[in-house]
Formats: sequence, structure tokens, C-alpha cells
Amino acid sequence: MLSYLLNFTINCLSVYFMYLITDHGLKKYNTRYSVFGKDTQEYIVSNITKSIVLFWLCSYYTSIIFSIIRNINSNDNQDTKLINNIALLYASTDFVNLFIVKKNKLSTILHHVFVNLLSFYSIYGEQFKQGSSWYLVVLYGIFS
Repeated sequence: MLSYLLNFTINCLSVYFMYLITDHGLKKYNTRYSVFGKDTQEYIVSNITKSIVLFWLCSYYTSIIFSIIRNINSNDNQDTKLINNIALLYASTDFVNLFIVKKNKLSTILHHVFVNLLSFYSIYGEQFKQGSSWYLVVLYGIFS
């Protein structure tokens, strides 16, 4: 279980550095970016960074996503650790956003908090096992 916490920490640091690189790149190569205020820039960088992570997740884990859908009623949980790590990577984008973007709406803050709480509960509480109700949460996350 400590490996999940370490993985989440590394994910958060990676996402944070993606924020810095994206912000630097936009400042250097996009003249319109500097017109926006700091709050809007944080929001733009947050969305770009999360989009990059989601694109990577979707393109890299597509076969596993289809495997989850195909075997939803199975008791085979060979992908449980991988699914937990995917959830933690997604949650890390929301976690970092809570500290970077200063003017999030309340609904966004609640979303980010609940994503992280559910991710950790799924690991330390009930596991993502095929056939469990958590798989429905995974499917909801995939299609949302």
C-alpha cells in the first residue's frame, strides 16, 4: 500500500512540473497568453495539463479499458493494481489543481476533493475488483 502513496506522490510532482513547463512554453511561444490575468493563466495551464494526462491515459490504456468493460462481471482482478495506479494518476491532476488554481468554483473544488477521496478509499478501503461496485465508478470515470 505504501507503493500507491509513493506512486501518487511521484504523479503529483510530475503533474506539477508539467504545469511549470506548460506555463513556460505558453509564455514563450504564445503572445496572447500574457494578455490574460494570473488566475486565467492558471486555469488554462490546468486544463492543458489535465488534457495531456487524459490523452496519455486514453491512448496508453485503451486495451485495458476495453478489457474492463468486457469482463465487468468476472472475478478476475489481475488488472486491479494497474487500475488503482490509473485512478491515482487521474486523481493527481485534480490534487495538484487544488493548490495551483486559486479561483476554482466550489463545484470544481468538490469534484477534485471527492475524486481524491474516492481514489484513496478504493485502494485502502474496498479495492477495484471486477464485479464490485467500484467497477461501476471506473466505468463512469471512463465515459465522463
